[in-house]
Amino acid sequence: MEQLEMYQTGIVLTMACNLKCRLCSNYAPYYDRPELYSIDFLKEMMRRYFTVVPHIRKLMVSGGEPLLHPALDELVLELRKYRDQIGTFGIITNGTIVPNEKLLAAVEGFGCHFHFLIDNYGQALSAKAEEIDALLSARGIDHVVRNYTETDPHCGGFIDFGDLSVRRAQTEAEARQQFAKCAYPQKYHFSFDLIGGVMYPCGPCRRCKELGIANDYSEYIDLFDDTLAPERQREKIERIYAKTHLAACAYCDGMCEDSRRFRPAEQLNEAELAQVRSGARFYADIG
Repeated sequence: MEQLEMYQTGIVLTMACNLKCRLCSNYAPYYDRPELYSIDFLKEMMRRYFTVVPHIRKLMVSGGEPLLHPALDELVLELRKYRDQIGTFGIITNGTIVPNEKLLAAVEGFGCHFHFLIDNYGQALSAKAEEIDALLSARGIDHVVRNYTETDPHCGGFIDFGDLSVRRAQTEAEARQQFAKCAYPQKYHFSFDLIGGVMYPCGPCRRCKELGIANDYSEYIDLFDDTLAPERQREKIERIYAKTHLAACAYCDGMCEDSRRFRPAEQLNEAELAQVRSGARFYADIG
């Protein structure tokens, strides 16, 4: 087997977020009591990750809102140990929190591989986006501001993956057709979520597994499964890249060119959040 090179992985520090976007691609608002993973756990998770993965083209820290994690700067310092295994590294933020000095110092020391990705949902939500942009510019820290306002939003706006509890593809051929249309496997070569020590090829796949809707052990990597040697874990990743569909494809509308677009970052209201606290798992569950 040739040396494994992964395309993209997002490290989820927590699903806690100070925004409550109805159609959040990571389903962050639908975790009523999101865990805040300890720095010791995150360090061990990344040690295991880089034991399995020789090289990753793009590694992003996401959430939730990662700047809510008090030890984000420590994680960045830890990841500097693995710079030779990382193509580019970045942090995705929603423009609500100005990075503190400890974090700025940590990312400045990371080198040219680092950048911030600031999602700007407009002044009403991303109130600090312009301030963050100016601060990072003044410090010479690479960053990109993605426009998610109502005017010409990035990728046309948000999409709805649909009611994951309803099976759409009744046959394997239909699931393959959905897979062939979806940007996650086709355009991005999957955008793996790494959360709680487990790595999933996309957000809907992770959410389906969490809810017991589609649970195929061949489709996710448990880095804390000590029954599998690193080379066996690498083989699992290679087999995921070679798949023609996932179990979740039968339940998901996908991220497709013809997917309906919605106004970005519409917020759940108090009545809807009460339904989340009562067990709503995604937007389709909210009546």
